[in-house]
Amino acid sequence: YFDASNNDLTGPVPDNFLINSSNENSRVSIYLKNNELTGTIPSELARFKFLDIDLAGNKIEEIPEELCMIDGWMQGMSKLVGNCSAILCPKGTFNQFGHENLENRCIPCSHIENTEFLGKTNCDDFSSEREILNHLFAATGGEFWEDNESWQSDVPICSWSRITCDGDLQDNQSVTMIQLDENNLYGTIPSAVWTLPVLRRFSASENPNLHVDLTHVGHAADTLESLRLSSVQISGLDGLSGASNLRFLHISDNLLKGTFPSELLRLSNSLESLDISQNLLFGSLPTMIGRLTRLKVLDASSNDFISTIPSELGALTELQTLGKQAWIVKRTT
Repeated sequence: YFDASNNDLTGPVPDNFLINSSNENSRVSIYLKNNELTGTIPSELARFKFLDIDLAGNKIEEIPEELCMIDGWMQGMSKLVGNCSAILCPKGTFNQFGHENLENRCIPCSHIENTEFLGKTNCDDFSSEREILNHLFAATGGEFWEDNESWQSDVPICSWSRITCDGDLQDNQSVTMIQLDENNLYGTIPSAVWTLPVLRRFSASENPNLHVDLTHVGHAADTLESLRLSSVQISGLDGLSGASNLRFLHISDNLLKGTFPSELLRLSNSLESLDISQNLLFGSLPTMIGRLTRLKVLDASSNDFISTIPSELGALTELQTLGKQAWIVKRTT
């Protein structure tokens, strides 16, 4: 087992890599994801019968065909997938892992169709997390933020203000959390933000001139757990259900109109805290709200819901807080 992921390793993987290992017939796991490695995966690694090697998010250009035909590689996925995609997604395709398994196929992407590298983990023409953050800065008036310390500088992005990473402050990848609340953002959050490969929490509440389009938030489906966007300008909730692991969603005070959003009901397998208060929602509370069985907190106060209280609320056995509400509740006779 060897793990050097999320560093700044450069150059090709050496031809003599693991040359002295005697584990040719044992399971060997090598993790080198998200570095700056280049070139071709060494064909000399073919002597290993059960190798799991993660090189996604690098600048690998070629995989020798013989490596793709070793049945025991990638925990058997090489045999099941049947091609080199099990090791790295082909050029012009991507998925969140950078390699294919039976449940996560590599998907074509027009933005990267001319890329020269294998194993892409996002569908944008940005080559690094730094470029994505720089794009976020430029698109939301970063020079006028209240707090923009170190942004767009040459220091590692994990030391920038309001950024948290999986590693340490010297890293340039693995951004897990962006907190930009009350920071004078304006403009539009670029969709590239949702392609950050390990983003778990995004928060930009209390920026009233900030526009947010959630159409492409599904790019972060396997990682995004918390989205806090109160008191901004959300254009709509279409696409939100693509973030299938979302646990915390706070979107109060956004002038959202219409009936109870059906997108929210599709998050029944994950959602634990929901704040849709201080919007312009109306109509009946859906009986299907009982599907949100993981909910612990529900705040729908200061809307215009007109209905009886659905008995299906009783199915929310985990519910701890039901926010003070301004529903107009009909009495049953």
